[in-house]
Amino acid sequence: MTQDLFIDEAAVGELTLTGLCSLNQGVAVALVTGDEATSREAEQLPGTTETVAVKRGLGRYSADCLHPSTACDLIHEAARTAAQEAPVCRTDHMPGATRWDVTFTATAMADVAAMVPGVQRTGGRCVCFTHEDFLRQYEVFTVITVLANAVMDEVY
Repeated sequence: MTQDLFIDEAAVGELTLTGLCSLNQGVAVALVTGDEATSREAEQLPGTTETVAVKRGLGRYSADCLHPSTACDLIHEAARTAAQEAPVCRTDHMPGATRWDVTFTATAMADVAAMVPGVQRTGGRCVCFTHEDFLRQYEVFTVITVLANAVMDEVY
């Protein structure tokens, strides 16, 4: 499991990573719903037109949620707005060569990730890599994450 992911020194969450993959393939992100943190992250994603926060996270397993009918109404209205605005996907803002820094939760994970060609060890639990193509970078990230998780299954 990864603890942190930075692309060119900017912290990146799962939503941003997935959104950048979509944008890279020419698919705009029109609507994102979730908790307040997800909405804040989505607002930073280029081209996202609408966000709806339907809950506030209180911990890993708890949240303060809107009433379901209220959440549905808000999502319905945001979806209508997003569909009317029909975001145009622009890929000209996609980064070229970027540096990805990954921090794993254990040193054994970084050990195996560093065996992948092009991936360099930068610390006890940290590796980095660069590539000209965003999709290739995402593929490397996926490979090292799968390998790292597999080694932990064997160790623990």
